[in-house]
Amino acid sequence: MTSLDDLLNASSDTVSRPKSARTELYFKPGDEAFVTFCSKIDSKDDPNWTTLQFYEWYDAPRLYKILNAETSNLDRLPPMEDRARLNFKSRNMFGLWVYVHGVIHTQYEDGYDVVEKDGKKQFVETVKDYRVLSLGYGQQGATKYALKDIQERWNNDLTAGTIRIKREGEGLKTMYRLTDTSRNDELPKEKQELQPIWEYYVDHYSDIWMPSGSDGQIEVKTQGTDDLDPFGLS
Repeated sequence: MTSLDDLLNASSDTVSRPKSARTELYFKPGDEAFVTFCSKIDSKDDPNWTTLQFYEWYDAPRLYKILNAETSNLDRLPPMEDRARLNFKSRNMFGLWVYVHGVIHTQYEDGYDVVEKDGKKQFVETVKDYRVLSLGYGQQGATKYALKDIQERWNNDLTAGTIRIKREGEGLKTMYRLTDTSRNDELPKEKQELQPIWEYYVDHYSDIWMPSGSDGQIEVKTQGTDDLDPFGLS
């Protein structure tokens, strides 16, 4: 029986096509989103989720990242002698399509609804659309263990309900807390055809501007490699 311990190992072949629009779910500190997963994360042939590995570095004032993939322009990574200064690192993550019902923010912006709850104001953004969600594994695997717990309570079906995701902390102390809810949010009656998720990441993270020239030896990864298992809990 398949489970979260299985890896997605589908082909990441690319074809000539227009670049897709960027449609990601971003969190500010304190934000909490209510989403329904578009993948059970239980099939090697499911195009709606994938494992990921990014190379990241910080050159003030911004963070740079590039996907480690056969399609990526890895010669644009920083040279070895600069990597310590730039805090260069590799980061394992996973990504999937989710349907976002809404997001509760800590600060008001135009278009948000103001709701009173327990004597406090909440600023609610109604989304009701599909977004790409990227998550790391969390400190000591906290994210994958949270998903494992939800999966067990939902009879091995992570698409069965609404999951609450809250961003806590900032900078290096940022973490994402995932919990199941009893909400009965509705999904669109007509199922939307979504771009394969790996294809989305290839579109948007295969290249980034930075000084050319890298002397480092990089092992290029492809989608779903065995050492990037986000849910190997053994």
